[in-house]
Amino acid sequence: MSLSVLTPAAAPRSAALPSLSAIIAEGRARQPLLFGAGIVFLLAMLPTTAALLLDDRTVNDIDVWWKPLKFQLSIGLYLATLAWLFGALAPAARRSRFLNGFAAVSVALLFYEIVYMMIQSARGVGSHFNTATPLEGLLFTLMGAAALVFTAFPAALGVAVARQPSPGLAPALRVAVVSGLVLTAVLGIATGAALGINDGHWVGAPASDAGGLPILGWTRQGGDLRVAHFFALHALQVLPVVGWVVARRRPEATGVVWAVAGAYAAFTLYVLAEALLGRPFLPFIG
Repeated sequence: MSLSVLTPAAAPRSAALPSLSAIIAEGRARQPLLFGAGIVFLLAMLPTTAALLLDDRTVNDIDVWWKPLKFQLSIGLYLATLAWLFGALAPAARRSRFLNGFAAVSVALLFYEIVYMMIQSARGVGSHFNTATPLEGLLFTLMGAAALVFTAFPAALGVAVARQPSPGLAPALRVAVVSGLVLTAVLGIATGAALGINDGHWVGAPASDAGGLPILGWTRQGGDLRVAHFFALHALQVLPVVGWVVARRRPEATGVVWAVAGAYAAFTLYVLAEALLGRPFLPFIG
């Protein structure tokens, strides 16, 4: 299967979108380990959802299984997206031992993080910022170190795409992929550091996740550092989509993509500043 599926040059604008099976086959072709691990995390949501429905214990006043469920979704999409963006590399670059080794380490560390979260949820206690015992303090510290490594991986992939892009990749899409990957790493590490320094995600709010923004759970009673972290980690999905849309009509319009990337970074930093000041995200929505 051609690695040009879902790129602007692949088909006329009127062409139908590929089937789910074609997308899965394409993802596996681009980077099988990342894509396969992403699917595993998404499938793991099924037993976690069952646990959530059957177990009424709480941590931070919400169901003990809600956090690992959200992480499984986020990590699954994160890994599948990284696998897909491998297709923006030149064929020789996709075989890079460094990048594929970095990918393998990232997958292993993410499995460590989610397995520890699941164990802690089964015990009815929290995983993040839990230093109740020396062992839990050590395991949480290792989670922080692991997060630093696997959040840095998109930057390595972004630099590789900038240096060795796939032949025929539209300039606008290339800029979008590179900026999305690099911003994910830079902003993800910065917002993650803010969470660590603050020793939690609440700023000027009660240490409770009850009554937060629906689905996302962000507190409405003060600042929540998870908001900026969320936007930081999803730059690698938002910006390539923007680049794909722009490139379908104006393949050379890199200026538009750079402007969107700059606005996205500024918005993420603004949201971070608002949280640090103890202000909820979009307070007017309730």
